[in-house]
Amino acid sequence: MINSDLNIIAAEAGIRKKITTHVARHTFGAWADRAGLMQIQRT
Repeated sequence: MINSDLNIIAAEAGIRKKITTHVARHTFGAWADRAGLMQIQRT
């Protein structure tokens, strides 16, 4: 259900790729890391 909602939002934003919660989580993580909002432990 959440994935279908994400795909509706993506379509309205002009994004043609399939979006899932997995993709959204990693996209947010990468964005937050670059913005310095999260401290990610690197091993």
